[in-house]
Amino acid sequence: MILMHRPNKGLLAAPPQGKAQNWEQLNNFTGDWNVSIWSGATDQPVTATAKANGSLAKTTEAQIQIQDLAIDSNKQPLQLTANFAYTPEAGYTLAVNSNISSVPVQFAGEYQAAMNRYNYYPTSNDVSVIKGVDSSTIRLELAFAGQNVWILDTYAQVNGKEEKIQTYRFTKS
Repeated sequence: MILMHRPNKGLLAAPPQGKAQNWEQLNNFTGDWNVSIWSGATDQPVTATAKANGSLAKTTEAQIQIQDLAIDSNKQPLQLTANFAYTPEAGYTLAVNSNISSVPVQFAGEYQAAMNRYNYYPTSNDVSVIKGVDSSTIRLELAFAGQNVWILDTYAQVNGKEEKIQTYRFTKS
């Protein structure tokens, strides 16, 4: 902790240098979204669409609700809720809940400044992130392309190499 002197106001505790105090991109999650999904996690690649709505759950957290999933125009029962959060104490976190599993999946994240990306890793190997994929090899990568597009890619170890196995692309509707 660094102490700064303020004239006529005493000392002020300044935040540690290099550690963000808030996550400015949280507002980029808000609004209505069209979602394009590609998955190569199965024998046959899958393309799908969905709708999503994002809102600020609190000043440190955005909640995204994904529904109306359709694979080849066939509606699917899957619904997801993803909570992206940041606090200086906990850092970047992600919690994903679905109507299929009663066990939420928790992720710890980090900002990769050189790539302008956020990486998230499951905090437990005992959860299923993607059916048939060892969760200890999974990494999610979040990228923003302005305020109207954001992308969440899923990577996993496949035959000893990291490969992209899934993409969710959110476009403002």
